[in-house]
Amino acid sequence: MPTINVTVRNKIAKSQPPAFIVCGNNDYTAVFDLDDEWAEFPNRVAVFVYQVGRERRNERVIFDGDECPIPTLRGVRAVEVGLEAGNIRTTTPARIRCFGCITDAAGTPQEPDEDVYGQILERADNMAQAATAAAEQAESAQTAASAAAKDAQTAQTAASAAASSAQTTQECAQAMAGTFDFTGYMRYRVVTELPERQDDNVLYLIVDPETEAPSEPESPEGETGGTE
Repeated sequence: MPTINVTVRNKIAKSQPPAFIVCGNNDYTAVFDLDDEWAEFPNRVAVFVYQVGRERRNERVIFDGDECPIPTLRGVRAVEVGLEAGNIRTTTPARIRCFGCITDAAGTPQEPDEDVYGQILERADNMAQAATAAAEQAESAQTAASAAAKDAQTAQTAASAAASSAQTTQECAQAMAGTFDFTGYMRYRVVTELPERQDDNVLYLIVDPETEAPSEPESPEGETGGTE
């Protein structure tokens, strides 16, 4: 891609030789070597001014950085380029020689060019689309994170429930293991209700009078107890 180099020092713009353009081409790029004055203006506008017959035209190209495309020129002998930015910085014009092309000789009509406002709107639309895409990606990531957190919480709840169930089972087993412990009792008595006076050395078995009496448990050391 051919380039046209332009230096800017103290608002004076100068094209660096060799600097010429062959009309009818759209692959030329202007590369600006700027002094520190332009560092605070990341967005700049290149102004191209040229004469077509008796009509004087100008085109503006907004850009950031230090280079921008040169508009396609037709039937032009020279073009002047300068910069503007902020509120407000401008430069002198730098003159660039132009040579006619075969399509100029054939009378190809000039194609309409976008103005600077159309370029600004296009850039703003592209930025809005990029912001929307970034927001959608962030929302998807947040949804995935929420789902993962919910799954983790569900797993934790299930683990806690299992641990609680295991503890309850263990407590029940321990309680059942000590329910029918006859150790230390030599005598027992089957009764339907507890007597007012009870013997500490007697195991009282309370049964429902309408049900069959329980079988006699074995006494320690093979001895059989009896009711009194």
